[in-house]
Amino acid sequence: MTARNPAWRPVIGERVVLVATGETGTVLQLAPTEWGLLCDIALDPWPALGRAAERRVHASTELRPLTP
Repeated sequence: MTARNPAWRPVIGERVVLVATGETGTVLQLAPTEWGLLCDIALDPWPALGRAAERRVHASTELRPLTP
């Protein structure tokens, strides 16, 4: 959920930003748990920093929709 849209929930294929770091990626999988929604994210590579694309799991509360 976001302050702008309290009903927002990520969906598979959606582009998102990780609030803490500003990293961007795409939601690959969703897993509801008793604590909330976990999202498997394919993070975008950062070639300038020498980082390849990677996958990580984050809580949906750590994410915001990536708006153009």
